[in-house]
Amino acid sequence: THFQAWNEGGGSDIIIKGRALFLIKKYGKRDMRVLDSGSGNGLFAEKIFKEGFRTIAGIDIDDYREDKRKKFFQDFKKSDLNTEIFPWPDDSFDVVTAWQVIEHLENPHHFIREAYRVLKKDGLFFISMPNIFHIFNKLIFLKSGDMPRWREKNDHITLFPKGIFNKTVLKYFTLLERGFCKGEFPYRFLKKFSFPENELFGKSIYYVLKKK
Repeated sequence: THFQAWNEGGGSDIIIKGRALFLIKKYGKRDMRVLDSGSGNGLFAEKIFKEGFRTIAGIDIDDYREDKRKKFFQDFKKSDLNTEIFPWPDDSFDVVTAWQVIEHLENPHHFIREAYRVLKKDGLFFISMPNIFHIFNKLIFLKSGDMPRWREKNDHITLFPKGIFNKTVLKYFTLLERGFCKGEFPYRFLKKFSFPENELFGKSIYYVLKKK
């Protein structure tokens, strides 16, 4: 279908295209202790390690890291981000990242509280997720009551409208930056064109947050 590609392979766009690396370099310092949550294959850890970040921990429900990338992690733990307490004490990290993780979680609010707990005072929380506000999502929802990025056949189960984001995430964090990655309109011939990286056309939305 015209939106099938939207359901596949989008999770790493913000990492592959360099936006995630740009953001952590913009706001972070290379001596910071980083927790890469939902580490996946380890690509983000590799990218920041090569930029001088040396204290990197990872956490995921299982170890999906490619063997060649395990060397970039100083520490790695397996844990269910929905239910389990992160296996580190309070105030352990300067940075927590979650690139395209939250939309997969059954209990994102537990995850957000744990990220808050393990962050040091004024610690940074970088998150991204599919952009619920994309005009294509809105049009398909009006037509069918469903959204392409959260259909039954993919593994996205959580979404954050602005009001919910404000009264949950911003309860614990101050917003430093909100932006979008990969402008597109995934319909027929329009897929070939580039669109602005804004609320109406950005494939992914990201937030840079600071612990209150």
